[in-house]
Amino acid sequence: MKAYLPDIGLHIKLERIDPEKEEFYLYLARLSATPKLPLEIADDAPRNDYIVLEAILFPGINLFWIGSLIMLSGMFIGMYKRLRKT
Repeated sequence: MKAYLPDIGLHIKLERIDPEKEEFYLYLARLSATPKLPLEIADDAPRNDYIVLEAILFPGINLFWIGSLIMLSGMFIGMYKRLRKT
């Protein structure tokens, strides 16, 4: 669990609890007014958040679909015969 106190800029995080030793680990972090690392943001940078998909040819896919349709039709025929019987 993480908590943030914005008034003083403090982050508190309960990392883990060790019941055997009866200890818990609590992490504290405080935001400083001046960052220690300079940060620059580029406005006109090219985007790199795209996904590339590769289409492959699978010659056995037609047999897969035919088998699926045969099994589905067999299920419907079995349901029809069972409902008609009663």
